[in-house]
Amino acid sequence: PDIFEGFRFANLRAAPGGKMKHQMILTGLDSFTFGHGPHSCPGQYLAIYEIRAILINSCRIFDIRLVANIQGTGGENKRPGDKVYGLDRRADSHCVLEVKRRRPGV
Repeated sequence: PDIFEGFRFANLRAAPGGKMKHQMILTGLDSFTFGHGPHSCPGQYLAIYEIRAILINSCRIFDIRLVANIQGTGGENKRPGDKVYGLDRRADSHCVLEVKRRRPGV
């Protein structure tokens, strides 16, 4: 968790037996984002497709990067430090992002 690996889920799916196991729409004991079992969130499919659409359009329209002077670990691929809340671990939300609109036609 100290080094950012942007393709970590793609690599899990590429491993033998992982193609069907590691998908965003599946609930399981590895990820409780939307709960698990018969009481999992019924709106998870809509939420996932909305998140994908927002991320795709944001990456298409804007250049987004972390400001270089972040406090963190990971060498060249630094990431913000973690905040731990009980069993939950999240990236520090006090990091600064630089967002620039891309030029039309780029």
